[in-house]
Amino acid sequence: MKYLTRLVFASSLIAVMSLVLIPGCDLVKSSLQRDLDAARARWERADIRSYEFRLRVGCFCPPNIIFPVIMTVQNGVNTDAEYAQEPKEITTDFFKQYDTIDKLFEVVQKAIDDRVDSLTVVYESANGYPKSINIDRIKDAVDDEIAFFVESFAPTS
Repeated sequence: MKYLTRLVFASSLIAVMSLVLIPGCDLVKSSLQRDLDAARARWERADIRSYEFRLRVGCFCPPNIIFPVIMTVQNGVNTDAEYAQEPKEITTDFFKQYDTIDKLFEVVQKAIDDRVDSLTVVYESANGYPKSINIDRIKDAVDDEIAFFVESFAPTS
């Protein structure tokens, strides 16, 4: 009887631990969330509301998506976006979802919330903005990866 009780207890303990530890991704995700929260806090402390940044998107996308774009933000709102090379005019709405640093933070948050298979983010050390974001939503899917690179950043007045 004692053996059966110990066996049931041990099995129950293993089952509970499995529920906590098997989604080991949750431990990694919480690390990603902590990094994001710390970076956002640095960004908020820096209080940079007007700036310009060069964004390059890496994906299996048409050329008008992967050409680098210069984003101009005034008081936290995008006021201009143009390609870094000629022709300057952007003819797609694709970039509107990535046209401020705050929106890039949202990209990272959504990837965490969606529990993507792979997420790698490098944050700028002083001001906290994401310098690179690499997302692979589905591990073995082809061409679902997307990356964002802030190639340059400068506060403006």
